[in-house]
Amino acid sequence: MSSPSVLVSAPSLPVKDLKSLIALAKSQPGKLSYASSGVGGSPHLAGEMLKLRAGIDMLHVPYKGATPALTDVMSGNVSVGFMTSLGALQHMQSGQLRPLAVAYGTRLPELPNVPTMAEAGLPNFEVNSWNGLAAPAGTPQPIIDKLNREVNKILAMPDVRKQLQELGAQAVGGSPKKFADYVDTETKKWREVVQTAGISLD
Repeated sequence: MSSPSVLVSAPSLPVKDLKSLIALAKSQPGKLSYASSGVGGSPHLAGEMLKLRAGIDMLHVPYKGATPALTDVMSGNVSVGFMTSLGALQHMQSGQLRPLAVAYGTRLPELPNVPTMAEAGLPNFEVNSWNGLAAPAGTPQPIIDKLNREVNKILAMPDVRKQLQELGAQAVGGSPKKFADYVDTETKKWREVVQTAGISLD
């Protein structure tokens, strides 16, 4: 299961899309801020990746959890934030948050008018909160294969896919190798961001 992140702002921030956000940030270096659910989490890393890719300077404001971060972006206390579609979809649909771009390979069915980061000008910019199923090392391959088949069957069920979609999540599925390759790609991507941005948990 994957819950794509969406770059959002409060409706009070004078931007309507990624391009205008970048322009505003460049005109006011260090004045804008971005919220995260804590140091080292995907919203923090996404914010740093945005700074690196767009060549802008924004202040990181870490919170102890996603809820206070979401609340302060909605109120305008913090300029923007990367929020998962799973946690923020209702606030975007109600107008409490302004979605600027989806950090995913395709547009979300629930937000059809919101462009992807690539469409908005920053290619290869995907940020997902994902869940996968793992087994202990050494588990016999026939058991791995059976678990994989059963989970894929469940994820293919129309009612399961519908419930996940209504929450802003995507049913992914696939083979054990596909999942291992994805984990490897994600690890390399975020390691580069951490090293370039000099992020430390201390």
